[in-house]
Amino acid sequence: MRIIAGTLRGHRLRCRPGGQLRPTGERMRESLFSALGDTASGAIVLDLFSGSGALGFETLSRGAEHVTFVERDRKLAALLERTARDWDVEENCTVVCADVSGWLAGREAGEFDVVFADPPFDGSFGPRVFEWWLASAAAASVLVLELPAGSDDPGAITGITPVKQASFGDSTYRIYQQG
Repeated sequence: MRIIAGTLRGHRLRCRPGGQLRPTGERMRESLFSALGDTASGAIVLDLFSGSGALGFETLSRGAEHVTFVERDRKLAALLERTARDWDVEENCTVVCADVSGWLAGREAGEFDVVFADPPFDGSFGPRVFEWWLASAAAASVLVLELPAGSDDPGAITGITPVKQASFGDSTYRIYQQG
């Protein structure tokens, strides 16, 4: 796995998929960032369920001002910190080793321009993150939610439809924007 564009292009992520870790693949990231356009430039970004950090580091590479990674696995969080240090982007990163549900309880989505969430496919985190974002996001905030292909759209109940969605293998990403 490598960063596909920007200042970190070609840098390899040191994480191997396995168990519950499903790094967002290069084809999906290429499609996703094409759909986001220049949204990442200068953005304050939140990468929930960070895992390998592929989405957050790709966003930094494309000009984000700061990325907060939230990952509960201590080994993965330490790897995110080491990667940021080795790639000389630690000043633009915060790595939080915490359970996402508890960490979100004291925060508002309005603190972030872009929120990435790639939760475990075996839980109900996707709809919970969507509800948190919907309740507290700033008007121009963007949510990118990665879910199992064919899963229900958490925005359907609220009438908010994704501005873009695409499926790759067993995963689908949906981009939501308020306002």
